[in-house]
Amino acid sequence: MNYGEIKNCPKTTITDENSGRVYHYINVDGKLTLKPYVTEQCWNSTGDKFIVGVSEEESIYEYDTVKEQLKYLGKCRSDAALTAIVTPDDMIYLVYDRGIYRINWNTYERELVTMLPDEVKDMSVIQVTNDGKYATGYYSGVDEGKRFVRINLETGKIDGEGYKDFSYNPNTQGVGHPLINPGYPELMFFCHEGRTQVIPDRLWLKNLETDEMYNMFLQREREDGLTGECSGHEVWGMNGEYMYFVKYNVDQNTVGIRGAVRIKKEGDKGLTLDDLSQSSREYISNKFPFWHCYPTGDDRWVVGDSWITDGEPEENVWHHDIGIASTEKDDTRVLASVRGYGGSHPYHPHPVVSFNGKSVNWQMVDDNNVDGVGWMDISDITSK
Repeated sequence: MNYGEIKNCPKTTITDENSGRVYHYINVDGKLTLKPYVTEQCWNSTGDKFIVGVSEEESIYEYDTVKEQLKYLGKCRSDAALTAIVTPDDMIYLVYDRGIYRINWNTYERELVTMLPDEVKDMSVIQVTNDGKYATGYYSGVDEGKRFVRINLETGKIDGEGYKDFSYNPNTQGVGHPLINPGYPELMFFCHEGRTQVIPDRLWLKNLETDEMYNMFLQREREDGLTGECSGHEVWGMNGEYMYFVKYNVDQNTVGIRGAVRIKKEGDKGLTLDDLSQSSREYISNKFPFWHCYPTGDDRWVVGDSWITDGEPEENVWHHDIGIASTEKDDTRVLASVRGYGGSHPYHPHPVVSFNGKSVNWQMVDDNNVDGVGWMDISDITSK
């Protein structure tokens, strides 16, 4: 296809048997169709268009949910997820062939912003600040697994980095999920990657200006020595005031409330386990078994997916619930139960809600087990 070329892509409409809510599904020409990872916004500001890619084509498209049309936006890395992100001013940033590109979603102008620095060998996930000045992503290069970097998109150079060696824990996989704060570019989140049951200090924050680095969510232990608060799948809120993540429903010995959690951007700075009454952490809902989560732009709602709703998969087909919970009141709902396939990336639902809270989309498969994207209008819930 040529850049900007449009083709029809009719949606399939499905009514969920339990909730009674309607949702829709598309894939591109019956091929493996991927949305970005759960940490990457993929909707435009009005919540009626989202970006998708086709893995085998290394392509990126706009999908217009009203016109039911695809518009070809060129090449983009598309492996286990589409390596692209949307900022609140409708700029799409993407990675392809060592270049970081920007598409103005209003004019469709596509330009090369910068090439990846030599030290960065790979960027399979991209994070960009709201002002478009800085980016970060999964980093590989010198001290791979221990170091993360901030890339200045105006100069193309690394102008901030951190180093953390987690080898004191034998279950460590290294530094993971480096996420620059979208509103506060001096703040860089990263995680202690590994099996969450045996990682006692999962969430970390590095201030690139002051050089402070600390565990931002202090996890309580349980009597058998495992961590009592198995946590992960972190994402910043749109304005960067909160970090959202999931406290997993691992077993019956979890300490405290399970579910979605948020903590203010500074986290548990200066606190100890004896000071947790002063922590800014909020346990949002324990009425939905969150696996991944993503907040609305106003921080009033959190959407998420569940692990498996009905036991072991049949013929490698998995079923996941898509849910939503209020951060202000006791309101948690299951929106739909959807089909997954394979049980691994890219087949996790990874739901993402639009900045304005109008729409949510997720990965799913159709009755022929072809992977694509489902979505639902949830404005009737989020506007209240």
